[in-house]
Amino acid sequence: MLFRKTYTVRHYGPQSFKQGYAAQAPTETTAALDIQPDNDSLEALADGNTTVGRIKVWSSAPFTAADRDAGVKGDCVLWNGRWYECTKAQKWDGTPLAHYFSTFTIIPEVEVGDV
Repeated sequence: MLFRKTYTVRHYGPQSFKQGYAAQAPTETTAALDIQPDNDSLEALADGNTTVGRIKVWSSAPFTAADRDAGVKGDCVLWNGRWYECTKAQKWDGTPLAHYFSTFTIIPEVEVGDV
């Protein structure tokens, strides 16, 4: 599979505790991905515009999905000026082009500083 466009990706390391608070240090990289909007997930914004709430991502490398119960942040991707967090990731190995498919959900503007 040919992934032609490069996007900014943030991967979070294992959770550690500093002065009683949980922390996960991000590393920022770029990756060649195929990203498509999930047209069933349009969200209305406060200013009256709409934005895509979820995106579908195909890649040659796996992403880590968020696990709120375990306190694990999902990997994030910057698409069209907004950050999206990985909520589901799976390997598609039933084809000769074995690759990964992931679903990302938009991060609300108020939480972007936490990304």
